[in-house]
Amino acid sequence: MDYGREAAAYQAIPLRFQGDIVPRYFGSWTFSLQSGRGASARKRPVRMILLELIHGETILDKIARAMRSAKWPDSLDFSALPPEKERLEILGRAVEAELALSWYAGVVHNDFAPRNIMVARNADDRPRVVLIDFNLARVARYMNPARQPPGTRDPTALPISPIERHWPGYDFTSRCEFAGWIPMSWHDNNDVSNARALEWLVARWKGSPKYQPLSDEFFEDETNEVLGENVQRYVALLKAEQAQYHKK
Repeated sequence: MDYGREAAAYQAIPLRFQGDIVPRYFGSWTFSLQSGRGASARKRPVRMILLELIHGETILDKIARAMRSAKWPDSLDFSALPPEKERLEILGRAVEAELALSWYAGVVHNDFAPRNIMVARNADDRPRVVLIDFNLARVARYMNPARQPPGTRDPTALPISPIERHWPGYDFTSRCEFAGWIPMSWHDNNDVSNARALEWLVARWKGSPKYQPLSDEFFEDETNEVLGENVQRYVALLKAEQAQYHKK
């Protein structure tokens, strides 16, 4: 199952994303390999996927190193991590990569986590963010052959905004898998952590021309009313700014 999902995902991902936000894919094979000798000899199927070698580390690798160098158990040495601004840029680009694969390739990763985001360096020394491990992925065209990715059905259609995709920011708080990657100032308490995550989501993607305007369903979602003042404040801000934009 893991092999089938991974191979199907790479086969569905367009070349323009390979060697960029995912490793370059060279093919997949199943062949027979003999094990044992004499009467105990058996042949077993071996499955192989050939991918680009990424010279880098996962976000989880970097977090683990920061934990090892910390003075106290279950704590982090933030000085062992990349600078805060770079960490948030890497996280933002990973969010955008996951959305791009879903919208333009019909590949839903389903395991967006620090262990599956690699960070390498481009020739100009800028971070390259690469999504790996598609063994839990869903590929739209194999689930329903008539179903095409939205971004191929209508090339002018834009993906959903990361704000709407990750609202209300719980994916990036001190209680989530990215807790070791977010800024130290986001760790004061749960309310502060969520407020900082919301602030980052809004600041990075508010009004971005790369994504759809926020939907009516987003603004009318009744759960926003019970998620606290921070959520309600940002919903009101986004609604007012989007209304102002449409007046222009």
